[in-house]
Amino acid sequence: MAQTIFLTIEDNLLHTTGHSGPAFQANNKRLYRLLKPLNVNSPAWPFMQPFNHAQDGRGTFLATKAQAEGLAAITTHKAAAYAQIVSTKFTRKGRYTLDQYIVCHQKAFNELETLSQPVPEDKKVGDFMSHIHDACLTTARDLIFGNPEYSNSFEKAQQYCKGLLAHNSIHAMHTGKDSHHVLKTQCKQGNNKKSTKTGGKHVHAGRYSPQEYCVLTLLRHSMSKLRSI
Repeated sequence: MAQTIFLTIEDNLLHTTGHSGPAFQANNKRLYRLLKPLNVNSPAWPFMQPFNHAQDGRGTFLATKAQAEGLAAITTHKAAAYAQIVSTKFTRKGRYTLDQYIVCHQKAFNELETLSQPVPEDKKVGDFMSHIHDACLTTARDLIFGNPEYSNSFEKAQQYCKGLLAHNSIHAMHTGKDSHHVLKTQCKQGNNKKSTKTGGKHVHAGRYSPQEYCVLTLLRHSMSKLRSI
């Protein structure tokens, strides 16, 4: 008879330890007494009750595990994670800060990873950007999707958005107003785009729309990164 080879000590113990005898019975009851007070008022208790009389710790654990990790539970957890991604939105006047919005997405992605349903990086970025409703960050979408470094990395995309929003907040602290709020007010007064010639080059001397301002800000950050490489 061929000898079974176990890859770990845990596998060896799991398949070779006997489930009988005085030592097993004592430990089995001890396990039950540990589990009962932790779960007696929880949704798991009805599945533990059949083992209450015998104080069967192993039976209690396996029944609870099957309920928590069964197909129905996995389906429910997956649906909840996807619902969290779809329902969570970011506006600067909304329920979530950008950090909280990022955490909500990261938690959902972690849950799906645990459930053997990993989300591809490009889909993470797409889901993340599609529920951002902010003039400055919405404009950032085109630059993020147009750059594989960011479109294929949730980590880099969310950090890029955080940096842009921080830059905008610093500007607001110095001016007393949001940068694209200032520009929007200027545009209402007139949207003349003038060009003057300085040193043989045409220099823009008019006003930018909020979207144009954000694009120029992103381009400036991108050029700074390229020059630092």
